[in-house]
Amino acid sequence: MRRLPREVYILVMVSIGQAFAWLARRFGLPDFSPWRDLPMELKQEELAAMCGTTRVTVTHTWASCAAWGWWRGPGAVTGSS
Repeated sequence: MRRLPREVYILVMVSIGQAFAWLARRFGLPDFSPWRDLPMELKQEELAAMCGTTRVTVTHTWASCAAWGWWRGPGAVTGSS
């Protein structure tokens, strides 16, 4: 499998960040910290559709962001059911 250029992942990170910012503003529940809890389960396919990319690209990008401590949560984005 061919890996995408780093620039593509950076663009996907921006798209994911924008999607989460919108979700947090629209549906987020304050938890008295800089974080917002989302009262919904978000599947990788749904996040990929919101960002205009594939589930695989979201998975790779998500793993990088989680490793850097940019996202947190129990299971965070879930896979397909």
